[in-house]
Amino acid sequence: MNKNEQIRYVSPNDIAFNPDNPRGQDYEDKDFIALEESIRQFGVMVPLIVFKNDSKKGKKYILLDGERRLKAAQKVKREGVPIHVLAIKKAKAQGEGLKRMFQIHMLREQWEPMAQAQALKFYVDLIKRKNKSITDQDLIGEIAKITKMDGKKVEDRLRLLRFNKETQEKVMENKLDDSYLVQIEQNFVEQLEKNIPQTFKDHSREEIRGKLIAKAEKGLLGTTRAFFWIPDAIMTCKKLDKIEIFAASAKRFIENIEYTIEDLKNDLTKKVQIPTLTSKTTSRSLIKNINKLNSQLSEFDLKKETDKKRKEGILVSLKKLRDTIDQMINNK
Repeated sequence: MNKNEQIRYVSPNDIAFNPDNPRGQDYEDKDFIALEESIRQFGVMVPLIVFKNDSKKGKKYILLDGERRLKAAQKVKREGVPIHVLAIKKAKAQGEGLKRMFQIHMLREQWEPMAQAQALKFYVDLIKRKNKSITDQDLIGEIAKITKMDGKKVEDRLRLLRFNKETQEKVMENKLDDSYLVQIEQNFVEQLEKNIPQTFKDHSREEIRGKLIAKAEKGLLGTTRAFFWIPDAIMTCKKLDKIEIFAASAKRFIENIEYTIEDLKNDLTKKVQIPTLTSKTTSRSLIKNINKLNSQLSEFDLKKETDKKRKEGILVSLKKLRDTIDQMINNK
């Protein structure tokens, strides 16, 4: 430990909460209640991480990590809490301090993708304030450097932030799979931007996202991999000078809530000969996929799945699979 970084006990009232904390989580959940009771009985066992407030105004220390522990300690009126004081001045806190804050949370907690995305928003705003003309790729690179996250993962997390707050909340509440958002953005909205920008004369990006999310909620998008074929289909249409056919079908897909992703694929299959759409599953590839799925299922322990909604989703999918297998066996 650096000689300037030390552990001591102070009153929780001497510590100011950090307004820049990227974690952004509500307190009053069952885990917080359990934490509160533990701190009431035994005190704070893991030191809070703070840095000195070099301003004459405000409290003596500013929190970097341990927001829930500090909040619980204040609620149960603990007289003292252990703190680990970092040798970081307030002026540098938005740099090194915030890097440490994010990385501490990432190491200690298994954040869901949307929670990571909302945490990253702070860094997006911070970087853009300093450099308003920064490109998307440079922004991704800067955030990856700060957070030590993989660049592709950062890119996908930032895609989640393009959806409205209501949609983000549905993901946080496990009412919607975040993979739908990534695929809608990466393989549909971004593809339209690159290849058929005239689409946005009739519909805004926000409107398109909203309409496709509505389809996802109604089960009209199939699996979260349902959009994977679209970039290849667009490229083929461009090569065949038939991009207007794709544009017309995409417009119908956006405007008609009942028009599914399979309808879009079938429509294009009839109008344009696209190998990736017309190819059939071979017996060899089917056997390979069945063996792979069988291996994955045998290794997965459903009893260890703690998320109730995910567990229910797995059971629903397994029942659908069983019905399909029974149908194939009966029709042999």
